[in-house]
Amino acid sequence: MPGCHAFRIMWGIFGIIVIIGSFGCVPKFTLEVVIDPVEAGQVSSNPSQDKYRQGAKVMLDAEPSQGYQFQKWAGDHEGADSSTTITVEKNMLVTAHFMLLDSHEGEGEPEEGEVTEGETGEGEGEAIEGEVAEGEGEAEEGEVAEGEGEGEPTEGEPIEGEGEYLLQPAFSWEPAWIGQDVSFDASASQNAETYTWDFGDGTSGSGETVVHQFNVIGVFAVTLTVSDASGEILLSHDVAVELTPVAGFSVAPETAYALQEFLFTADLQSPDTQPVSAYLWNFGDGNISTIPSPVHTYEDAGTYEVRLRLFYKHSQSLDTSPSQQVTAAHTVIAHA
Repeated sequence: MPGCHAFRIMWGIFGIIVIIGSFGCVPKFTLEVVIDPVEAGQVSSNPSQDKYRQGAKVMLDAEPSQGYQFQKWAGDHEGADSSTTITVEKNMLVTAHFMLLDSHEGEGEPEEGEVTEGETGEGEGEAIEGEVAEGEGEAEEGEVAEGEGEGEPTEGEPIEGEGEYLLQPAFSWEPAWIGQDVSFDASASQNAETYTWDFGDGTSGSGETVVHQFNVIGVFAVTLTVSDASGEILLSHDVAVELTPVAGFSVAPETAYALQEFLFTADLQSPDTQPVSAYLWNFGDGNISTIPSPVHTYEDAGTYEVRLRLFYKHSQSLDTSPSQQVTAAHTVIAHA
């Protein structure tokens, strides 16, 4: 184990015998913390060290940036408390997920029972919820008063005289990457009996939920048709199909001596690839870097596994959704 050496001195018939080796060395491990998204906050560790002895307790404290809030820990440790304690038993990778706050939350929404400006004329007084102003007559809940709003039922309201809810299509989908399964879900549709899909690439499907793969990048108009005994209604959304980044890197030289420099360079991506939002290098000795082409020096001789993580997001992902990532690994040797 690099940096873990001991020796024993023994007396023999011919003098002193020195035996060099490892005698009872306690293993040490790295604790790598990733922040997602990278600008959403910071994480402090106590104690803060490059490596920890096996069984060491480390307290992590997540502090969100302005406009974000802490969501959860994931990876080799899971939990929802922003302050947590980890027991180091191996080389560990922990991700702190943050989510974007809704800046409009709670704004402009009158409380139940309040009347917004302009709803009641001067001197008309306040009407209790469910009551009808004098002279308009009394309408049962769900009925439409005479001459008001006829022919314009809102979403989910019954059509006058029929007592049936409107047929209404709706669907959502996961971020679409080329060559990967994409799930489409129309369970939010109302009163639909059949579901038919046109994926905009010459293929179709049926069912409330379907899975589809796109074989080329681009934007496709995906159309859902729902129907019942009264007819059918169509709904279309533009679905962007994108290319994921490919993790890879080179190192020069691959073999050198301790205290010599190694140059690490992330591979260039295709112009059609979704942009990389962040880089995270782990050099295998407790040190990290977040630039595309770092230079690193190993203080101790040994064999090290270097890992590169690329973080990226789909253009149609929500701001609050976590970044996706791909990883590459490479072995380097530092001689004594």
